[in-house]
Amino acid sequence: MAVLDGDERLGFIDENDPFSDEIRMPYLSGPMIKEISVRFSCSIQNYECPSRWKYMYLLMDKAISSNVISKVIAYIFSKSEYLAKEGSLDLYDATVRMALERINGLLEFSGFKLKIKNDTAFIVDKQLSAVHDPNINRIDVNYIRELSERVFDDIDRSEYDSAITKSRTLLEETFNYAIEQKGEEASTNGNIHRLYKQVKNLYSMHTDNVADKRINKLLSGLENIVSAIAEMRDSDSDAHGVGNRRLKIDKHHAGLAANSAVTMSDFIIAVVRKNKGQDNY
Repeated sequence: MAVLDGDERLGFIDENDPFSDEIRMPYLSGPMIKEISVRFSCSIQNYECPSRWKYMYLLMDKAISSNVISKVIAYIFSKSEYLAKEGSLDLYDATVRMALERINGLLEFSGFKLKIKNDTAFIVDKQLSAVHDPNINRIDVNYIRELSERVFDDIDRSEYDSAITKSRTLLEETFNYAIEQKGEEASTNGNIHRLYKQVKNLYSMHTDNVADKRINKLLSGLENIVSAIAEMRDSDSDAHGVGNRRLKIDKHHAGLAANSAVTMSDFIIAVVRKNKGQDNY
């Protein structure tokens, strides 16, 4: 529980320097843990506990009995939630890896281990050589709808920074999906411009003199969407900073970014499906 609520130190940014910043999961207060329970219909709102550890224990217990434990764990580990709270993409992979190592160390003698893939949490039986999970490596219209609902939930709660971060995450994961469907590896981690360029190259999504000029204008507009959302929440910037680097996000701006990201993600998935010869793209 101490790993999940951010209490337990997982390591240091520089393992050779014990005075460097610590690596932990994002801090979850009691009210934040209660909010997660409400989000996934396993509410612990009426409970009052002396510690965050106890709130997390209750959340896990309720989530198990409500059969939503995978969704709750996936949410806690999700890239969009991490970035919304921590603002650093560079540390996300290391934090998740260290947290899973710590949790799976506790599960060592159970015969199972926890894995996180594409914002999906699942338990692997270590006795099996292969594990089938229909959600692994699957990003489709349903995934977009689910993540977009979370984006608009953030907007309804006036959490505009988080909505922008989720919009960027949606684009990044959709690009990664398109690249993987071609049997390729993403050329870079966290540089959304390079990811989109790789997608364009793989699927020949370039403007040219043969295509109708109106189609070319639409394709150019996609480039602007990527650039704008990347600049609003660039991985190199401090989303929680102050001064000149701090971008004030209003509700209508967050809504525009969210709708643009969802539309573009839907389009990219349609391109992938068409490329595969699917009729229902």
